[in-house]
Amino acid sequence: MGILDWFKPSPFNKAHSMLKQSNLVPQAMLLKQAASHGYTTFSKPDDPTTFTDSHKDVELKMLSAQKVSMMAAVMSIGRFQKAVEICEECGLSDGANLFKQYVDLYKIYVKKLSD
Repeated sequence: MGILDWFKPSPFNKAHSMLKQSNLVPQAMLLKQAASHGYTTFSKPDDPTTFTDSHKDVELKMLSAQKVSMMAAVMSIGRFQKAVEICEECGLSDGANLFKQYVDLYKIYVKKLSD
């Protein structure tokens, strides 16, 4: 690590900034919160890209209670997928794993809505 590396933004700072620039402010806020509380707080121990079953159930109940529409859920999938790409581009694997959890969550929610 050279002295010039100290002046480069961290992967988190780069990803956080790019999320905001890409009009993904809710995802930027979620990333910041996850960084302070631990990215994998609600992850399965053996798979950091998947929520625990109990947390997934809570999240799905919240989406239902908020009456998130099919169109809004599909749009959210796209936004979270873009957040995954940004985090991967910035080398922030913890952030990418976090957002993969939400991609999967919204896919499950969309499937439940269509059943």
